[in-house]
Amino acid sequence: MPNIDGMSQLMSDKLEKNKFHAWRFRMMNFLMGKGYWKYIEGENEKAPQLPERNQTADQLRAYEEWNQGARTIMYYLCVSIHDSIIGHVQDAKTSKEAWNSLKKSMSVSDYTLKIKSICESFASIGVNVDGDDKVDVCLRGLGAGYKQFRTSIHKFC
Repeated sequence: MPNIDGMSQLMSDKLEKNKFHAWRFRMMNFLMGKGYWKYIEGENEKAPQLPERNQTADQLRAYEEWNQGARTIMYYLCVSIHDSIIGHVQDAKTSKEAWNSLKKSMSVSDYTLKIKSICESFASIGVNVDGDDKVDVCLRGLGAGYKQFRTSIHKFC
């Protein structure tokens, strides 16, 4: 009987550095199907705030439900990524923070692998791309969030 839950598929196709887009697609749809996507991008991404004292039963229940959902998502994320990548999420305080950390680190990794692949394609037809050109292409292609990094690298080089 097939596993309708989908967890076994996520565990067998663990996220590795060169498979982020496929993993993200599967995980996003898995979390949406389970009703947990709201913890990553939605109204439920932050824990309900509890007053320091005199918490009502409803407030406590809402917090406990949120916490259980958040822990479940962290579990799903942790069991679906390769051990070599676990460092990207182990310090995350929320599932949204873990997701964003993976998205950012894996997107950069995918980006550099694409550039490497293109350079290898050029090499296969006899066109050599020197190191300075590779660095320049990498830096120019980084988004606005990397402006300070690009400036630092240009000053360093």
